[in-house]
Amino acid sequence: MVSLPASKTTDAARRFWPPGGVLLCVLTACALFLFIDRPPLPIQLWDESRVVVNALEMHAQGFSLVTTYGWRPDLWNTKPPLLVWAMAASLSVFGVSEFALRLPTMLAALGILGLVFGFTRRLSGSTWTASLATILLTLSAGFFGEHAARTADYDVPVSLFITAYAYVLFFLLHRRRPGRSRIALAALLIAAATMTKGIAGLTPGVGVVAYLLIVGRWRRALTRPYLAMGLGAAIPVAAFLLAREQAAPGYLHAMLFNDLAGRFNTSFDKHGGPPWTYLNICFGKGLFSCGWAAAATPLALPIAKGRVRLGLMFSLCMAAGILGVDSLAATKLLQYAVPAYPFLAIACVLAAHAMMQDLKNRDYKAARYSVAACLTIILILYGGRSMALRYIVTPQAMYQAQANYGELFASLAHRGARRVRVIDGGVLGASAMKGYTPQLRAEILIWRPLGLDVARARDLSEAQATPDSYTVTCDPDFIDTLRRLGRDVGAVSDCVALPPHPG
Repeated sequence: MVSLPASKTTDAARRFWPPGGVLLCVLTACALFLFIDRPPLPIQLWDESRVVVNALEMHAQGFSLVTTYGWRPDLWNTKPPLLVWAMAASLSVFGVSEFALRLPTMLAALGILGLVFGFTRRLSGSTWTASLATILLTLSAGFFGEHAARTADYDVPVSLFITAYAYVLFFLLHRRRPGRSRIALAALLIAAATMTKGIAGLTPGVGVVAYLLIVGRWRRALTRPYLAMGLGAAIPVAAFLLAREQAAPGYLHAMLFNDLAGRFNTSFDKHGGPPWTYLNICFGKGLFSCGWAAAATPLALPIAKGRVRLGLMFSLCMAAGILGVDSLAATKLLQYAVPAYPFLAIACVLAAHAMMQDLKNRDYKAARYSVAACLTIILILYGGRSMALRYIVTPQAMYQAQANYGELFASLAHRGARRVRVIDGGVLGASAMKGYTPQLRAEILIWRPLGLDVARARDLSEAQATPDSYTVTCDPDFIDTLRRLGRDVGAVSDCVALPPHPG
């Protein structure tokens, strides 16, 4: 029987560095790093724009079990609607804006950082170790980059619930008599993860099972409290699925293909790769801040003691479980690794903490100072690399010409425009999605309540300009043509706006 030893935190540390104060300072610094941009990132094509349209249409039509695209039930984005509900609620409170659309994801990112801080501190008893784990996660390009903390995508919100239920389960599994309230909380968090991103909210359970097998507590998961927890998590999800199918038939079939059978058996849009794809994404490409150094964390298991050893083992099981399941799927996308990053950050700092404690116990002062110096140098080097990725490489990689409609519409509204006719043939390089313009549709839905009447034509022959309408495009296929027809007044890169032509 494995017990959970108490962690040690000195009264002096609590007195001079209150954990709450340190957490507030760390979260403030992390929020500045993650979210302060000038100019802010435009709405992204994949897959943020689709989710944004879902939320904007729900905000316009009212709360519903059915998410829509083009005012019809969306059978392409078949994720459960918890994130869309949160985004629609944010729009109702703060008004229609890109900030309101992204606010739920931004809050989820800060929530994950808070959980990582709390989990690590509770295991190690060290506020500074907890702060380091939070910083390592923040500096990870996979956390601040594409499809993550700064865009309205599913991966960070689902990671919040995964990290939260893993946190609760870890301490529950080491209690002789788990309390009903904590069992209920775990069930609620598991259901929320599933209602955010479907089956992806459950796959990290593989890591929990692996941990139970390693520590010899797998029988505990078969006892009544944990079976009740599983049932409590399943009931709301099952109720939603039945109600959603009844409201708009065809949803279950589409969901099973899009989010389970098709994604595991077929490489969607040629997003495949070898079994080691996620090792390369996390460590080789450096989407996790510590790169390949994180792969060495299991070496600290023999010297780790007490809670630190159990926490290190649990974090490694969770990260390996998430990346292992993702590696089995035919479709491999970089954002699927996002839920693993919090556990990699925790594992890295617990391994470093165990190493320093071991040297302290052996009274190897010189070795401790040398190791501390090496760790500091590594952190500085990786931190500098993360800064470059955050402010130079990542924004360029996430740029698309047709994401500039929001900036263009803002420029025209400032000029007093009330009618705009957009010529756009659709997303380039997507022959199966001819005419697909989710970024443009999102901006139309954002600007229409603000008094800008926007209509779209697929080509010049469809464009029916009026004497008071601007003719615009951000589609590279039409930019040169429009420039030959008149003077560009839009002043937005890679876009053209022609002023109204009386008569």
